[in-house]
Amino acid sequence: MATFAEFLHSLLIWGEVALLERPILTDAGRAESLQLLRQVGERHLDSLPGPRLELACETALSVAEWFADLCWWIVASESPQSQAWNRGVPVPHTPAEHFAGDWILRFCGMPERRLRFRPIDDPVRTGLDAMLRAWPFSGVRFPIDAPPTTPLDFGGHLGMQWQYAQRLRDQPRPGWLPTDPDFRERIELAFAQVNRPMPGALDRPDDAPPSAPLETGTATGDAPSHR
Repeated sequence: MATFAEFLHSLLIWGEVALLERPILTDAGRAESLQLLRQVGERHLDSLPGPRLELACETALSVAEWFADLCWWIVASESPQSQAWNRGVPVPHTPAEHFAGDWILRFCGMPERRLRFRPIDDPVRTGLDAMLRAWPFSGVRFPIDAPPTTPLDFGGHLGMQWQYAQRLRDQPRPGWLPTDPDFRERIELAFAQVNRPMPGALDRPDDAPPSAPLETGTATGDAPSHR
């Protein structure tokens, strides 16, 4: 029987997991798992520009428990109840928590691709979507059109905002654009660096007049109708 710490080690070091049974975090394995997360977290923090964040290892461990369940429900013959699955989604409240969750959620690529072929109301698929929308620093990596469900500012942390801008550039969606003007400028800069167009929601400046509505007949090139 593999321990939760062994599951976590395989995920964080090798980027893959193999399951014969559901990984369960026990009191005995908690300290070992937290130590591994501290080591991984320190490396990630070293690469993050801006003010140094605290290590939110407890948050990362909570997300890791959720991720272990996700992996298990993908391969298990049974399915979780949708309401219970969605109630289990932890929610970040600080920049450090957003960042710590990303240590785990960066590995959602394979689960997301596998779940893409399931019905849209599949409880595991909807659970993953809910998680990624609640954790937009990570969710921005994935093709989810529905907007984030938590504030999109990361406490004003410049390094996280810049990394988010680069991720959004690679997976552009209007619904994932921030409303804060300074943050939006960083998004625009990230797109400009690679000569890519902005997602539709920012094509028109805020102070630009709205486009005139189409009159009858203009969609086909006919003269507008005046009555």
